[in-house]
Amino acid sequence: MEALISGMGPTDILEQGELPDLAVYGDTSAGFTLVTDMGGTVMRMNLAVLRRDVVGAFLISMYIDGYTPAITIDEIASKMDGRIIEAIPPSK
Repeated sequence: MEALISGMGPTDILEQGELPDLAVYGDTSAGFTLVTDMGGTVMRMNLAVLRRDVVGAFLISMYIDGYTPAITIDEIASKMDGRIIEAIPPSK
């Protein structure tokens, strides 16, 4: 995640941690969060990584820290996992 935000220019990571509630999606998944100062704006970035069968997804939600996002990373991961389930042909 640090490598990802380093491409956005000068940033300072103020806080980081795991999002254990995201470990329920796909066959395997993980969630992470971090707060960063991006040029004077404090942003929260949430990341979910999941794999179901042969399909993988890398999901990011970013918003001003302290605000409530319109949709949470948990909701995004749930919707994506559901779409993957619909797209994968049934096993034989």
